[in-house]
Amino acid sequence: MKCVECSLEYVESSPSDRRLHHRLHDEVVNGLHRLRLRRYNAIWTQGTRSVVAINSGSPRTQRLLAQEVSLVAARDIDYSFVTYSADERPDERQIHLFLGVSDDRAQAYVCFERRFHIWQCTWSEYAAGVAHRLGDRPMWSIGYAWVSRGNRRTGWLRDVLSAARGHLGFGNEFGWYTPFTDTGEAAVRALCPSGILIAK
Repeated sequence: MKCVECSLEYVESSPSDRRLHHRLHDEVVNGLHRLRLRRYNAIWTQGTRSVVAINSGSPRTQRLLAQEVSLVAARDIDYSFVTYSADERPDERQIHLFLGVSDDRAQAYVCFERRFHIWQCTWSEYAAGVAHRLGDRPMWSIGYAWVSRGNRRTGWLRDVLSAARGHLGFGNEFGWYTPFTDTGEAAVRALCPSGILIAK
């Protein structure tokens, strides 16, 4: 059968499948749970929510956590590539990962990278496959963004972007690495209703 909430297909009569579904369902819908996660140093806090920044200089335990969350996110959208590895060597992208945390759960995940090839388009142009080249210069770009299914449309993406903006200092100018999933495009349209910068 296929779960209507987490989209996982499993055999209900199999105890091992039921256990696997229970774990994966909880991660995809509610976020990855880890004890003492709320005690990580946060760059932004509001109520029960906080945002943790992780990069190549962070402790390996934090980089491994980011890797785990990236795997949950990839599994949620059936993405077959590794979005982040804890042992990834630093390069010109200067990868920074921002985790949205609440009640010891990582409920949101946004990966920022330095990219150098910039385009601009309205949403009608994006739908038509048209973008205007703005040249080459460094710009922070969102390479991957995810919010657990049970926490979508709660402002998590806006909160993480606000924290990242203050931490990285990019103001209101940042890009997106396209293409989007259908759910991702809807979220980005809500954030950037007039159009987007594409940075690759």
